[in-house]
Amino acid sequence: MSAETDWSAVADSVHREWVDSEREEKAAKHLEELQDEIERLNGVVAAVSDYADQLTYNGKWANASDEQIERNRIALELRNILGETE
Repeated sequence: MSAETDWSAVADSVHREWVDSEREEKAAKHLEELQDEIERLNGVVAAVSDYADQLTYNGKWANASDEQIERNRIALELRNILGETE
């Protein structure tokens, strides 16, 4: 640096870099928290969806024959297996 260095500008530049890095760290932490919350909410949605499916299944098949119920149960299990492999 030359003898005529504007130390005020240097200090301002360093401060801006520090503020930017702090802002980036906060944003990264917030993003991570949001991703964790999304994962948690996806679990809640899956549980509620499964429960709704069970209620629908139980209501739909309340008057069905044992054979129809068994075929449907097998079909649901196969769909679940296929869904896990995708």
